[in-house]
Amino acid sequence: MAPGCPKGKQPRWFKSCENPSDPGSDNLNLAIVLAIEGRNQNVNTVVECVDQASEELLRKAGCDRIVCTSRFDAHFLSQELMNPGVQEVIDDLLSAREGQQIYISSIREATTFDEVAGRCREEGHLAIGICTPDGPRMNVGGETPLTNRDRVITIGPHRLESL
Repeated sequence: MAPGCPKGKQPRWFKSCENPSDPGSDNLNLAIVLAIEGRNQNVNTVVECVDQASEELLRKAGCDRIVCTSRFDAHFLSQELMNPGVQEVIDDLLSAREGQQIYISSIREATTFDEVAGRCREEGHLAIGICTPDGPRMNVGGETPLTNRDRVITIGPHRLESL
């Protein structure tokens, strides 16, 4: 199974935007999602959209994950204004070129955040938060209980196996 891919699904992603700033490209992406999901619902589809209003339609079409680029524009501008240099940090964390990236890894058994963070440090990673069924939580306390349904968010040089 591919990392981050729902159980039983094959990983597939696409970026079909002819003009990434054109919300009309979301219509093309919707048509592609419908074609892919119509042929094989076991495909893990991850698609880019420009307009937040397109997200609901893409979900209804069966898309597993949606990256809406317009949601981040204002965040990046305000963060760069308040924290000069944050753009380069985010670029490094999200790129696969070299250096450190953000990873989300599964947890094998019930434990605490401190225990998982220690295992991460042994692998050269910094644990920065968790993904729970209720959503991501950053900078949690060390005694925060974790279950095998939770996942740990780390920064490090490579993908970790289950912790």
